[in-house]
Amino acid sequence: MEARVRKEVPFCYRGKEIMVTLSVGFYLPTFNLGIEFLSDGLPFAKMTYQIPWVKLPGNEAILDDRYIGEDIMAFIRRYDLAEPISKPQYAHHGVKFLRFDLQKLREFDPAGVDALLDNHPKLRDEIFHS
Repeated sequence: MEARVRKEVPFCYRGKEIMVTLSVGFYLPTFNLGIEFLSDGLPFAKMTYQIPWVKLPGNEAILDDRYIGEDIMAFIRRYDLAEPISKPQYAHHGVKFLRFDLQKLREFDPAGVDALLDNHPKLRDEIFHS
């Protein structure tokens, strides 16, 4: 089996720069977008998390900013991966939502984005065939 190819880039984490890749996937049973950082091929930190009763469009996710949120948002801005969006119905939970640019995210983990889009075929058509 061929190794999964991922783009490796610098990530400023608590004042230190480390090299990371992104692993793109999805959470079950919702198929919501899931992203985590890998360093040296091992899970390092989650960028997103799931609330099981919240079903999102395939390119939206909940930011996991519980531990290193400022560093994660700086990374997202640096690589122009996503934009914050408002979901007023969840405001009282303090949850932050992002809408990801899947074409840019695909540069980091093509196989992961393809697997995600297998579960969101309409989104694949909107993004890659428009």
